Amino acid sequence: MRFYFVQLYQSRRNRLHHMLFRSIRYLQLHTVTILLTICIIVLVPTQPSYAAGPYTCSDIVRIMPTGDSITQGHASGVANIANQISYRKTLYDSLIAQGRQIDFVGSNSAGWNYAGFDADHMGYPGWQVDQVEAEIYSWLVQNNPNIVLLHIGTNEVNPAFVSNLENLLNEVDRYESDYSLDVTVIVARIIRRVNSKPLNTETTQYNNGLASLVNTRITNGDDLILVDMENSAGIIYEYQANGGDFVDTDSNGIHPVASGYDKMAAIWEAALLPILPDCSGQSGNTPPVSEAGQNWIYGDINNNGSETITLDGTASYDPDGTITTYNWYKNGNLVATGATPNVSLSLGVNNFVLEVTDDDGAKTTDVVSYKLVAGSGPTGLIALYEFAEGSGLTVTDTSGYLSPLNLTIQNVQNTTWFNGFLEVDKINDNTSNYTRITSGTAATKINDAIAYSGALTVEAWIAPENMTQNGPARVMTISPTPLLRNLTIGTGTGGTSNSETYSVRLQTSDYATGQYAFYYSANGAVRQYLTHLVVTFDDATNTLNIFIDGVLYRSATINGNLQNWQTSYPLTITNELTENRQWLGQWHRLAIYNRAMPETEIDSRYAAGPGNGSAYLIESNRVTLVAEGGITDSYTVAPATAPSGNITITALPDANCDLGNGAGNPLNLAFTSGNWTTARNVIVTATNDTVIEGTHSCIISHSVTSSTAANYPIGTPLGVIIGTITDNDPETQTPTNLVASNVTRTSLSLTWTDPNNIETAYLLERSVNGSSWAQIANLPANTTNYNDTSVSCGNNYGYRVRAYFSTIPAYSNYATTNTSTPACIPTPSVPTLNSVSEATIALNLPSNPNNYTLQIQRQDQAQLLTTMAGSGNWATIAEVTNTNTNYVDSPLTCETLYSYRYRWLDGPDSSQWGSELTIGTNPCPAPLTHSFGLYKDGQWAFYTIDGNNAYDARFTFGPTDGQWQAIIGDWDGDGIDGIGIYSEGVWTLRSATPSGVTEITLTFGPAETGWTPLLGDWDGNGTDTVGLYKTGVFLLRNSNTTGTADITANFGTVNSIPVVGDWNSDNVDSIGYYDNGTFTLSNTNVAPQANIVSTFGPSGWQPLVGDWNDDNKDTVGVFNNGLWRMSNSNTSGEVNFGFNYGNLSGGWQPLGNFDSDPSILNLLFASTVPTPRVPVIPGPSVIVTPSASSSSVGNINEVPSTDGATIEASPTPEAPITSDAPDTTSTPESTEDS
Repeated sequence: MRFYFVQLYQSRRNRLHHMLFRSIRYLQLHTVTILLTICIIVLVPTQPSYAAGPYTCSDIVRIMPTGDSITQGHASGVANIANQISYRKTLYDSLIAQGRQIDFVGSNSAGWNYAGFDADHMGYPGWQVDQVEAEIYSWLVQNNPNIVLLHIGTNEVNPAFVSNLENLLNEVDRYESDYSLDVTVIVARIIRRVNSKPLNTETTQYNNGLASLVNTRITNGDDLILVDMENSAGIIYEYQANGGDFVDTDSNGIHPVASGYDKMAAIWEAALLPILPDCSGQSGNTPPVSEAGQNWIYGDINNNGSETITLDGTASYDPDGTITTYNWYKNGNLVATGATPNVSLSLGVNNFVLEVTDDDGAKTTDVVSYKLVAGSGPTGLIALYEFAEGSGLTVTDTSGYLSPLNLTIQNVQNTTWFNGFLEVDKINDNTSNYTRITSGTAATKINDAIAYSGALTVEAWIAPENMTQNGPARVMTISPTPLLRNLTIGTGTGGTSNSETYSVRLQTSDYATGQYAFYYSANGAVRQYLTHLVVTFDDATNTLNIFIDGVLYRSATINGNLQNWQTSYPLTITNELTENRQWLGQWHRLAIYNRAMPETEIDSRYAAGPGNGSAYLIESNRVTLVAEGGITDSYTVAPATAPSGNITITALPDANCDLGNGAGNPLNLAFTSGNWTTARNVIVTATNDTVIEGTHSCIISHSVTSSTAANYPIGTPLGVIIGTITDNDPETQTPTNLVASNVTRTSLSLTWTDPNNIETAYLLERSVNGSSWAQIANLPANTTNYNDTSVSCGNNYGYRVRAYFSTIPAYSNYATTNTSTPACIPTPSVPTLNSVSEATIALNLPSNPNNYTLQIQRQDQAQLLTTMAGSGNWATIAEVTNTNTNYVDSPLTCETLYSYRYRWLDGPDSSQWGSELTIGTNPCPAPLTHSFGLYKDGQWAFYTIDGNNAYDARFTFGPTDGQWQAIIGDWDGDGIDGIGIYSEGVWTLRSATPSGVTEITLTFGPAETGWTPLLGDWDGNGTDTVGLYKTGVFLLRNSNTTGTADITANFGTVNSIPVVGDWNSDNVDSIGYYDNGTFTLSNTNVAPQANIVSTFGPSGWQPLVGDWNDDNKDTVGVFNNGLWRMSNSNTSGEVNFGFNYGNLSGGWQPLGNFDSDPSILNLLFASTVPTPRVPVIPGPSVIVTPSASSSSVGNINEVPSTDGATIEASPTPEAPITSDAPDTTSTPESTEDS
């Protein structure tokens, strides 16, 4: 297996391909902000290494997209499978446009409505890793890909799936070994889903295990490509309505829309381009397409080690000319020429390479594989289990065909060995203790031999423990799971119905993987005694037969052949290999053949018994009786083996037969150890009746009723004889005039005529669209009508009714009728949004197909601020017939999610509910609350905007000598800002909570003037710590303790003013600087670079930084002599917010945004006497936000009006604080932003 490994998320130095930056709007919810900005980085290797190849322009590279519904494009807002293209069409079109010669392969097709698109793939909606694991080998055999694109694991995602993924890759290895072929597998870290944190966590855990597995296999010599769809595709994990890449109507948040699929296509393409040659520079000739045919299995009929077969290259073609030569190669040697040559196969795998050449000399190749398996001999016996071991855990394959396929008993404590048979007699409540008898590994010799011959016989001698086992309960199965199979034989048809039938599920080429033909015998076939069960199928006649004790109970036509049987499936009896479908009873013999046994041979094998010494009845011939005229029939009875003493076998007929002692009376037959070989002749007469006419049955059971023989205990069941009775009396009891009326989409009425009153019951059966008949009602005698309320629209229903007579017992013939329900009402399209406001949602209504009434329902969901999940019930809010207008739902609550769905009503009938649409109303208008500070010589002034009110508070803290600078920040990580002062390396930081005030004194930085203090969360731990700046040098420390710098960075010029903020909403503060109206901002503190450069404000103003609009991102502002002007973005231009506050005289230091409750100010300045909080007069002068098209800074130089008050000092000044200056060294650390 060729695996390529491309770590698309490593080493930017040599893997940077391109960077896409996208932003979407912010959703503001009071003081809670959900940030939806995503930076997309796709990193692609420039020089991958790969083991096999390289491909040339003579190759058409076969690519098999593999996975689940994401591969198909199912449930992605596109309902019609003919239009479902997933990532595949974008990828295909791009590769073809770039001159890559490719062929998408797979047994499935989706998207064929697009002309020129190769729609083949292997994506199965709903499939999990273990299901693909079970099928990948056969898919490789069928499709022979060069490259597999594998994205699997989304459904029921579980980190434990990694073990299944490893088994899947092992299956690819096995295919390569079996067929001597190379396959490139490109394995993807799967995408996450929308708004599902637990499942997203499990997805990441699964992906991490997947990547570790791939890396380990690379280390061990495998060649992989690992691509990172999860993180590197740039997928926005939000619904499309919120600016994301996922279908709004997908409640599971799994399926992307076209934008998401296009991003996936880009990742696949980046991995494929280095592998596929660029053939766009060739001449105008289009190369031919080589098609070597389908991989096939043949059998060595004569057991001479070789077979002659005919190769077939006739599907090859040249798009713009003709093919001139066909050359076939084996092991590098030319072995044949022509489109259909004959060649010889040797045992094992035979790979043939077809090279075709067109009339311009261009060549391409394709590979086909033929597997020759050993012949099974003249009897066709390929597996035989005689259950003669008597003890132990192993049931031995004694067929002599190839290597024995022995079976292992799991939980042997639930079984009992007897002389000549094994009984499975106990079932435990614990799933892990269910009994399985299984090969465990692939039943290759069985699967290959049957796939080759196209025919099979399964012969079993079994004795069920009871007649109520269902599920179906597995008698035998060739399958890895209950959902996948080659063949399953069981009792029952599922659920609790028809438990007295034998059912057969058979996989043929007419059925997709996971689907199958399903047929079963008539009820009553399962009997609680030793039974000869035989199932045959032959694809030459497409006939399936089920025989019970030599009698053909069911014959059915099943189209298709057995070439798609999976060679990897194991053989298991009494259960499934996984999960539980337990069957209990005795196993006496199991034989499997790769031919269909004829009825005459089956009859003779039944007469011969199981051949293992079991007590059994030998019956010499069938019983067919005619009631009138005293006509009799007979059969002979003898034990199958010598009894060790005297025994009595009692034949007990039902009331329809007389064995000479009167109808229903027993007949005793005595045998000894000396005369047991002398068969007893039993004469049977049918009971004459005048009550029920037509064909019915006579059932005669046999058992040991007295015994001195240890090998024939009393009560041993020995078998049943079924006689067929055909009366000569005219039929008089069949009901007549069965009629269907009052037919609607959901119900109809049936009536019939009761010919007399002697029946016990009426049995009513129904067939839907020609399917098998199923009983739907058991009605009392004399009933003549029935209302069927379980019908559905657009179906054809057949009904038949017959009378049952319990005294016979027998049935009448059927009365039948047929009717169709009206066509279904189409499901309306998903609601679409017309407009939304704080209190209204306007919906577009679908076109009305037939004057139906549109029912609109709404589900109220929880507030976005609480659970972000639905909590309400569906309620009808409108029923409208005029759908040419919009429907406006109001009044609604702001910042609330609402779900809507539609269905059509037509009188009492209704369509299915359509898909749901979930929409959130616009945010509630919530005024911001911010405090802005000023500092000068120990004086502090704070201006608070609280909704429509504004307040002014004044305090003192710190020395008044003009050598100290003020700082604000969250020193202790409690989410509440504190205050601080700095001078020449000495810091005093004060924080407060309702429980008290805390003060920190530390030294950090040189004991010299000229340094500007900084505060920021440099490492993203939620706590602001100290930093300094001077002439282009930043010193940053990750704790508020005395010490040296953890990060030293050079950024800025001699005249720059430093700024600090969280520029990109990553909860890490990073540095920047301000020069003459220009802000230069970096998103990292290590090796900073100018990630953002913008102009804002005139020269000479002081810079500000803060989160002015509570969107979790810091943006810039400027201050000058009482004028505050702020922007809500870090792009050049707009003034979004402003006011006038402060003394017009210079020297005041602006403090930006004080980020905590203003009431905390009183606690921070607890040692001083604050000025009471009073309304500011005049109030703030708020600047109107310019239009989006404005490129200039509006009103930034507006002269403020005086606020009518000077900054006053409080009466208690603080004493100066001094301390020694610290040393400064640096420890680089990667952080960002505040």
